[in-house]
Amino acid sequence: MRLRTVVSATSVVGDVTSETELTLRNGSKLKVTLHVSNDDQVIKLSTNLPAGRLLLHWGVEGGRNYKGGWRLPGPASRPEGTQQYKDRALQSPFQKPTAEGLSSLVLELRGDEASDVLNFVLKDEATNTWYDNHGTNFKLPLRGSGSGVNGGGDLNVKSSSSSSSSSSSSSPSSSSSSSTSPTSSTSPTSSPSAPSVSKDLYDGYAWVRWCYQGRPNRSEAAAAADYDLGALEIRELIARGRKLDELRHVAEGKVKYGDFIRDVVRPLIGDGTLPHGGVTGTGGSLAAPAAGEIGRHDGPLPYIPDDLVAVQAYVLWERAGKPHGADFGHQASRQIIDQIQSGANLEVIMRELNYTPKEVDRQKIKKDEMTRAAAAVAAAKRGVVESTAPPPPPHPQSPSPSPPPPPPPPPAVKPSSGNASPPSQPAAIGKSLDTPHRNPLDLVKQQPKSEGHSTAPLLSAGKSDALVKPLDYLVHRVAVDPTTKWRRVYPLAGKAELLVVVRQSSPSSSSSSSSSSLPASTHESSSSIYMDLITDNASPLVLHWGVNKIGSGEWVRPEDAIWPSGTDVVGQASLETKFRKCGEEDKDETCDLEVGGAKVPLQRITIAVPPKDHDQISCLTFVLRSDDGTMWYKDANNNFKIPLPLSSDDASSASSSSPSSSHAVKGSSSKKPVNGTEAVREASALDDISRQIVDVEVNSSQWTLMHRYNRAADLLSEILNGYYEPMPSEDAISRIFVWLRYSATRHLTWQRNYNTQPRILSAAQDRLTNTAARVHGRYGGEAQEWARALLSTVGRGGDGQRIRDDILHIMHRNKIPEKKGTWMEQWHQKLHNNTTPDDVPICEAYLSFLEANGDRQRYWRVLADNGISRERLEGYDRSITEEPEFWPEKKDALISEFRQYLGVLKAVHSGADLQAAAAAASARVPAAARGFLGYVLGHMGDSQTLPMMEAAVEARTEIGKAMVGDRELLYLDLALEGQVRQAAERGVAAAGFGAAAFMKPLLQNLALSVGKNEEICYCLKAWEGLPMAVRAGGHVSKEDALLAVAVVNRIRRALSEVSDTTVSRIGKIGLLYGQAFGVPHWASQLFAEEVVRGSAAFAVSLAVSAVEPVLRNAAALGAWQVISPVAVTGIVDVVSGLDVVQEKVYEQPTVLISEHVTGEEEVPEGVVAVLTPDAPDVLSHLSVRARNMKVFFATCHDLDPLNAIKAVKGRWARFTPSASGAVSWKEVEEPRGVVGGGSNGNSSSSATATATAALATSSSSAVVLNGGRPPMDLKITIPPWSGKWVVNMTEYRDGIVGAKSKNLARLRGQLPKWVGLPSSITLPFGCCEEALKMAENQKIRDELSELVKTLVARNEQHYNNTHNRNHTTTTTTTNNNNQPQQQQGQSTSSASSSMSVSKILARCRELIMEMAIPSDLRHSLEAGMKLAGIPVPETEDRWLAAVKALKGVWASKYNDRAYYSLRKVGLNFDDVRMAVLVQRIVKAQYAFVIHTKNPSTNDDGEVFCELVKGLGESLVSGMVPGSAVAFRARKNKLAAPEVLCYASKSDGMFVRDTLIFRSDSNGEDLDGYAGAGLYDSITMDPSELRKVDYMEDPIVRDAGFRQQILSRVCQVGYDIEKSLGVAQDIEGVVGPDGSITVVQTRPQV
Repeated sequence: MRLRTVVSATSVVGDVTSETELTLRNGSKLKVTLHVSNDDQVIKLSTNLPAGRLLLHWGVEGGRNYKGGWRLPGPASRPEGTQQYKDRALQSPFQKPTAEGLSSLVLELRGDEASDVLNFVLKDEATNTWYDNHGTNFKLPLRGSGSGVNGGGDLNVKSSSSSSSSSSSSSPSSSSSSSTSPTSSTSPTSSPSAPSVSKDLYDGYAWVRWCYQGRPNRSEAAAAADYDLGALEIRELIARGRKLDELRHVAEGKVKYGDFIRDVVRPLIGDGTLPHGGVTGTGGSLAAPAAGEIGRHDGPLPYIPDDLVAVQAYVLWERAGKPHGADFGHQASRQIIDQIQSGANLEVIMRELNYTPKEVDRQKIKKDEMTRAAAAVAAAKRGVVESTAPPPPPHPQSPSPSPPPPPPPPPAVKPSSGNASPPSQPAAIGKSLDTPHRNPLDLVKQQPKSEGHSTAPLLSAGKSDALVKPLDYLVHRVAVDPTTKWRRVYPLAGKAELLVVVRQSSPSSSSSSSSSSLPASTHESSSSIYMDLITDNASPLVLHWGVNKIGSGEWVRPEDAIWPSGTDVVGQASLETKFRKCGEEDKDETCDLEVGGAKVPLQRITIAVPPKDHDQISCLTFVLRSDDGTMWYKDANNNFKIPLPLSSDDASSASSSSPSSSHAVKGSSSKKPVNGTEAVREASALDDISRQIVDVEVNSSQWTLMHRYNRAADLLSEILNGYYEPMPSEDAISRIFVWLRYSATRHLTWQRNYNTQPRILSAAQDRLTNTAARVHGRYGGEAQEWARALLSTVGRGGDGQRIRDDILHIMHRNKIPEKKGTWMEQWHQKLHNNTTPDDVPICEAYLSFLEANGDRQRYWRVLADNGISRERLEGYDRSITEEPEFWPEKKDALISEFRQYLGVLKAVHSGADLQAAAAAASARVPAAARGFLGYVLGHMGDSQTLPMMEAAVEARTEIGKAMVGDRELLYLDLALEGQVRQAAERGVAAAGFGAAAFMKPLLQNLALSVGKNEEICYCLKAWEGLPMAVRAGGHVSKEDALLAVAVVNRIRRALSEVSDTTVSRIGKIGLLYGQAFGVPHWASQLFAEEVVRGSAAFAVSLAVSAVEPVLRNAAALGAWQVISPVAVTGIVDVVSGLDVVQEKVYEQPTVLISEHVTGEEEVPEGVVAVLTPDAPDVLSHLSVRARNMKVFFATCHDLDPLNAIKAVKGRWARFTPSASGAVSWKEVEEPRGVVGGGSNGNSSSSATATATAALATSSSSAVVLNGGRPPMDLKITIPPWSGKWVVNMTEYRDGIVGAKSKNLARLRGQLPKWVGLPSSITLPFGCCEEALKMAENQKIRDELSELVKTLVARNEQHYNNTHNRNHTTTTTTTNNNNQPQQQQGQSTSSASSSMSVSKILARCRELIMEMAIPSDLRHSLEAGMKLAGIPVPETEDRWLAAVKALKGVWASKYNDRAYYSLRKVGLNFDDVRMAVLVQRIVKAQYAFVIHTKNPSTNDDGEVFCELVKGLGESLVSGMVPGSAVAFRARKNKLAAPEVLCYASKSDGMFVRDTLIFRSDSNGEDLDGYAGAGLYDSITMDPSELRKVDYMEDPIVRDAGFRQQILSRVCQVGYDIEKSLGVAQDIEGVVGPDGSITVVQTRPQV
C-alpha cells in the first residue's frame, strides 16, 4: 500500500490539517484530509475508485465513554444514509461520482465524539468487493500533528509510562540495561545518517532473544549483557543495509528469531552477538551451535527431505505429551543431523521412522550422493579436504554498503498456538512439496444405492414399489390428497403402525369430503381442521391426550366442543378417548384393506378443531395405551405431537406483523425468548424433527447447551433407529445441523434458568459427538457430509472437570485471591457454573492483555474480533463486569499457565482446533499421514501457503481412508480443512495468476469434503491434465488458455452445484428456524450463504476468480460471449432462472439477468435481452429462438460487470454489442411514451412505436423496444390426414410430413459417398388426431377438447388484454402459481377455469399418453420399418416402449415452452399437427450441429459448428449444461478450422442400440419463426447421463485427429448448403470408425 502524507498548520493556533493519499490494490486513489480544530475533527475522504455503490465501513477508538474495541459514534456524527452493520461497525455511503469521477464523504466528530483513531475499509456494495490494507483495517490517527494512515499492528494512541520491571530476574530489559541506553552508544558502525532506533525496538528484540534461549533464569548482570549484545546486533545489521521494518518484525515475533539468525545474522555478522542458547518449542533449552559447529562432519550433509524432518518432529511431539503450541522442528532437524554426523546412514534413519521417500526425494538423494562422491574423488586427487564451514563474517569495521539479499529459506517447522496463527510474513505461494501423484477418480466416494440412480431424463414411467405394509395404501392416498396438511407414520409395538393425518379443505370448497381421501363426518365444516389417527394395532387402544396452547409447552385440556364422542376426563389436564373400529360408524373404502388376501382390521379416531380454536391451539399432544392399561406407547420416550396448520387468518396476521418485534435473548439471560406464534407454527409444521426442535427451543423454561446437546443426540439416535423414515436421512441430519449452527453462532441462548457444571456439559458433548460419529459411519453421500458438518458446531467434550479444577489451581499457585468484584474471580465463577465456548476467546483475550503488559485495549479488541461485547459479558448468569488486573511480577508465569489452560478449554469447546484435534487423534493417525500432519503442525501461519495446503490435503487424504465413523479423526479432518481454507484466503489475494498452483490442492480438498464428489474429482482430473504452464500460473499460450478456460468453466459449474445443493437443503429450513427462534432477520436470511462461504467450495471459488480473468484474456475471449447481437434498451430485472418466469408477461421492455439458463427455455414476453453467467450452447434451442426473435442474448463470464448491471435493477439501461464481441452499456432515462413491451409481435401500440422511433433517431443503431419480437404475419396451415399411418421417404411431400423429413429426402444422392443418411419412415400429419377418433378414446377426446377450449380462450383474453391495455382497465394478473385471476366479473363454467396453464397443459399430456393406438397403425409401422431396413421391436414389451415414445412426441405438442412461444407470435397452439420421423439411433462417438452461416456474426462466408461426445440432445436441448467444442471455418478454407472454445460439459447422453422418434411438426419451420426445439424427440429406451472426460479424448489430446474431424464436419455443412441452396441447420454424428452421418437438416433461421 503506497501512501504520501503532507501536514500543514493553519494560522489559527490549534488548527491542523493533514492530507494522505493512498493507492488501493486496483490502482485507484484514496485521498484522506483531516482537519482538527480544538475539539472538532473533520475527515474528508475522496476517491476515483469506480464502484456501483461505495460504502465506508468504519468505527473509531477513543472518545466519550470509551470502553475498548471499536466505538460507534452517535447519530449526530453519522452521515446521511449511514446504516449500522451487525452492531460492530457503521456503513456510510459515498456521494455519487462527480463529472471527474470522484466520490466523496465527510465525517464530522465534534465535541465529545472526537476520537483517537479512525478505523475503516471500503466496500463496493454492488460487487461485494472490499478494499483494505493487505488484510487489515486502515487506521487514521486523529490527534496530534503527525497524522497518517496506518495499517495492521497496534497504534500507540497514548504515551506509555510503563517499563520492564526491574524486580523480575527473567526480564530481558531489566536493571542496568537502561543505564547504558543503546541510543547513546558510540558503535563504530554508527553514522550521522543512520536511522534512530526506539527503545521499544531494543526491548522487543531483547525479549525475542531471551525467548530463543528458553527464557532461562539469569542474573541482572547476565540480562544486561545480553541486552547490550542485542543492541549491538541491531546496529551492526542496520549498518549493513537491513531495514528497521525487518528488525521490527523480528522484535514483534512476526519473523522467527531462529530463522533470522540462519538467514541474515550469521551470513552478515557471524556469531559474535548471538545468544548462548537455543530453544525448542517446549520451553527447554538446547545449546545453539557455535560458528561452524554444524560443519563438523566428513563432507557436506546429505539432502534431507522436509517430510522426514516433519515425521521426526511429530514423533518428538508425541513423546513430549503433545504439548499445545509446541514446535519440535528445530530439535527434529538437529537430531537427524546429529545421527548423520555420528555415522548413521540416512536410509537407516528413514526405516526407523517408517518413512518412505517420494520418487522426487529418491532422485534428489541419489543425485546428492553422486555429487558428494565426485567431490570427494576430486578432493583426494588434489590432496585437500573441502571445508564446509560458512565463510568468515565481514569485519565490523568494513561493512558492505549494499549486501545482497539472503536467499529464500527452505521450509522450516514453525511454532503455533492455534489454528489461526497470523502469518509471520506477507503471504507467498511457496515451493511445492512434490506430493505423491494420485488418480483423482480414486477419490470418488461410493454413494448409497438408494441415491445412486441416474439423473438423466427418463422417457419411460418409473414402476411403483409394491405395497407391503397394511397402512401403505392409506399413506399413498393421503400423500396426494389436496386437503392433507401434515402426515406422519409412527411405529408401534411389533409391526403395527399409527398413521396421523391433519386435513383442512380450502374455504372455497363445498365440503371437505368432496376432495378428501379419508371419509368425513356428517358434521364436518370445510374450514375446520381434522386430525385422523388410524392404526392397525391388533389390540384395542385408548388415546390419552390434551393440547398445547400457542407459545406454551404445557399440557392442557381443550374445550369440550373438540372432544370426540366417548371422551372421558382424566385428571385436570388430560382426556381419554377409545379408538373405534374402522367402519363401525361410516361405511367407506378406507376400512377395506387387504394384505395377502386377508382383511386388516383398523382402529380410528377423528378429532375436529373448529375455526374459533385455530388461533389458540398449537398442537395436539398425546400418548397411547392399551385398553387394559398394561402397555403404553410413546414417540421415542416423548409425547406424540400433531401440529396444526397455519390458518389463512394467521398467515395474513403474520405478514402484517413486524419480524423484528420477536427476538431471542442472545446472551445468557434468564428470560425466555419471545417468538411469533405464526413463525413457530410454520417451522413446526415442516416435519416431525422440526416440530421437536422448535418445541424444545421455544417452550423450555430451563435450557442450556447441555440440554440442547442431549436433545440433539436423542434425535440423531432416532434417525439411526429409522424413526423418521421415509424422510431422507440427509434432510433429517441437516435440520439438526441448522439448529446447532444457530447455537454455535450465539443466536440461541446458551443458558436459561439452569446451571451446568463443566463435567456435565462435556458429558453431553461426548454423547452428541459420539452419536454424530456413528451417524457418519452409518450413512454415505450427503447424509455423511451433513453428519461431519454437524461436528463443526460443537466441541468434542474432553475432560470438562479440568476446566473447573485448573482455574483454581492457577489462581492458588499464583496467589491470586478469590476476591469478589475482581475480573479473575468473576470469570472463575462463570467457569465453575456455566462454561461455554465463549471462554476460549475470553482466555485468548486475557493472554493478549498479559502479553501487551496490561493493555486493556488489546483485551477488548480480541473479544470484539470474536463477537463478544461488554453487554454479552455482563449478560451471563455469572456476569463479568470488571476488566482484568495486571500483575507485572506474575506476567510470565500467568502467560505460561493460561496457554496450557487455553488448550484445556479448546479440547472441550473447540473441536476443530488443530492442536487439540491432533493430540486427541494421535493414536489413530495412519502412518502415511503423520509426516504431512507434522508439517502442518509446524507451519501453521507460515507465509508459504502452497506447501501448507498440499500437506494438509495429503494428510486429509490419508486420514480419510480410516475416518468413517471415527470421531477423533473426523475432528482432525475438520481442523485440517480449516487450515487449507485459511491458507487459501491468505494466499490467493497475494498470488494473482499464481493462484493456479493452488487449484489442485483446493479441488482435492473439496473432493474430500463433499458427500457427492464425483464431478469434483473429474474437475480435478481435468485440471491435472492441463499443461504445466497453466497449472503453475506461468506464461500461457492462447491454445493452452482456451483449454484451461473450458476446465475452469466446468469447475465453476461444479461449485455452483455444490452451492445450490447446500442452499436447497438448508436455505428454507434456516430461514424458518431463524424466524421461529427469533434470530435477527439478517442472520436467517444469510444463513445458507454463510454456510457456503465457510465451506471448502468457497476457497476454490477464490482461486477461480483469480485465475479465470487471466486465462480468458490470454485466450482472447473477453468477459462476454454474445449469442444474439442486438442493441436494446429496457428496464433491468434479476431472476433466479429463466424457467421460473417464462410464463410471465413483462409490461415494459425488460433486460433480464437470469442466474441460470439451460438452453431450452422460452424467452418471456416483453423481454428484450437475456444476460446470464451460465454458458448455454450457441446452437441450443433458446439461442436459435433468441436470434430469430431479435432478443439480445449474452453470457457474461466475469461477475464484476454482471454485478454492476444487477446494481441498477429497476432502472433503464441501454446495451450495445460490438463487432468484436464486447458489450457496452449505460444507464439511461426512461423513454418517454413507453407504455410496455408486452405486445405479441403482430402490432404495437402507438406509444411504443413513438418511443422506438425517438430512440432509434438518437442513436447509431436500432433499439428493440417491443419485447424483442419483430412484426410478423404468421399462420399455421392445418393439413388434412393423408389417410396413411406411415409413409416412406419416396412419399415425403408438403402437407404430409414436416421439413425434417422432406430435407432428408432431398439429400439423397446429393452428398459425397463418405456422408451417410439414416433410413427413415414417418407417421404423417394428423395421425394423432385420427387415432383420437377411436371409440376407445371418446372420454379422452372430450376432456382434451374441453381443456383446449379453455387454453384457446385464455389466448384470446391475453391477446385482447395485451393490445388494449391502454384503452381498458380490464386485465388479467398472474399469481405466484401462474394462475390467472378473474377481474371485473369474468366467469367461465369450465371445470378447468380454475387451473393454471401449466396444470392444464400437463393434463393434456397425460391424456395423450393414456390414449389407445389403432392396431392398423402398429401393423403399418412394423411393415414400414421392415421395408426401410429399420430394426423392428423384438418383443411385446419392446413394442410398448416404442408406442410410448411415439405418444410422448405427440404429447409434446402441449409442452409449456411451445405454448408460450406460439402465443407470443399470435399463433394458435392447437393448429399444430405432429408428424413423427422414425429412425434407428446411429452409433456415435461425437454428435455435431452445423450452422452454415455463422449465427453470431451473420457471416455467410463462414461455417459455425459445435461438437460433443454422445447424443446430440446434450448439445441442443439444454439438458446437459456446459459448452461444447465450438469451431468455425471460412468456406474457402474448410481444411483449417479454428477452435473457439473447448467443451466444458460434465456429462454426455448415451443410449443403447434403439429407435428414436423425432418431432416433425407443421409449426417448427415457418418462414421467419424459429420453432426448432419446441417439441420433443424421444428414444425408445431411456437415455442415461455418463461422466465424460474431454481431457483424455483425442479431440483434445491429438491435434491431427482434431483437425481432421473438425474440417470434415465443416465440409459436410458446406456440401449440404450447396445441395439445398440455402443456409442450413444440420445435426449429425461421427461414428467410432470416423464415418459421418447426417440425421436431420432444416433451413437456418
